Amino acid sequence: MLPRRCTPSSIRLTAAALLAVPLALGFPAGCGSAPQVQTAPTVQTQISYPIEPEHARELGYDVRWAHSLPLERGQSVTHVFEDAGTLLAIEQPVNVVTALDPASGTTLWKTVVGSRLETVVGMTSDERSVYINTTTRMFQLARRGGAVKRIMDLQYPVNGSPLKVGRLAIFGADVGHVFAHHLDDGYSKWAYSLGSAIQTTPTLSSQDAFVVDSAGQYAMLDVASGKLLWRGRLYGGVSAAPAVHEGFVLVASEDQSLYSLGEVNGKDRWPAFRSEARLTTPPLARGSLIFLNEPGVGLSSITARTGERNWLFSGDVVPFADDGSSLIAHGEDSLLAIDPANGTIRRSVPTKPLLAARSDDRGHLLLASATGGLIRISPAGAAPTGAVVVQAPAQP
Repeated sequence: MLPRRCTPSSIRLTAAALLAVPLALGFPAGCGSAPQVQTAPTVQTQISYPIEPEHARELGYDVRWAHSLPLERGQSVTHVFEDAGTLLAIEQPVNVVTALDPASGTTLWKTVVGSRLETVVGMTSDERSVYINTTTRMFQLARRGGAVKRIMDLQYPVNGSPLKVGRLAIFGADVGHVFAHHLDDGYSKWAYSLGSAIQTTPTLSSQDAFVVDSAGQYAMLDVASGKLLWRGRLYGGVSAAPAVHEGFVLVASEDQSLYSLGEVNGKDRWPAFRSEARLTTPPLARGSLIFLNEPGVGLSSITARTGERNWLFSGDVVPFADDGSSLIAHGEDSLLAIDPANGTIRRSVPTKPLLAARSDDRGHLLLASATGGLIRISPAGAAPTGAVVVQAPAQP
């Protein structure tokens, strides 16, 4: 029995010829003003994109653009960030940052951030700047050109991106604190302690910030002041980002439960949805339904109003988008279109192992692999007709 719980320069090609393009692999000229990466012999000899164009079409999508990053020996892509029209790919261990145009996939600039002893873990942006953070510092870069404008120390070590509200970047820290870093003066404006390491980015709920730590302690804080509005505790820790839906905060916990907490007072909407697995991926809410990956168990459809399961799909897949009629989910090496009404597979296509899979608010999907392949696919008919844009790295 669990104890009672206490009361967040391109070249143009046809899609058919996409995979046959022999792209030389090296860094393009015209990078940002930070230290440049030395061009060296590369290890890639052929282009490998996360999904084949014909397989995208089988799923009901057209290729909008594709890009192959020229990785140096020993480098791999570890993060892909997208925020307010900025798309960044991070390569490590040398913190190479490539900024891409989200609409065309062309390279805007490329630079190095921090030292080999630092690890890039997050980013945010505004109209003029991109803010890239390592675990201990934040780098303000010009949106155009990527020149480093300022370097700021963070009050506490962090392991992810901040929640940006106005001029405040709100971080969850490894030491259990939530703090608001001001992007203009570089200082913290307030801090609040939960107690244990915070592994997820704070979640915006109305104009407040919901945060939860690795021990299951959670709180709703006023964004401007850090004042506590309400808090509580789960049975176990949380490593999946919370989601906000219809006035409730959905929290998937490692205590094998999904919670729906009222934004106003933190009260449960319904008794927790119980799983047979530790929940480690964010829930996806669409309309009256919540879709939840249960590792090793399957994918569940849950009624948002009652918390009751509608169906269970036995495949271990993660939902991340919908195309208006089908739920889109990814497995280890596949993309699936699933009927949201009954959980049956409508279409399934193979992919390369995916580092990231996400959707924008127009239903365009971004897929990325650790080996440097990125591709944007759009619902059939939504992508530009004719040619596909492929970024060509500079010749060595």
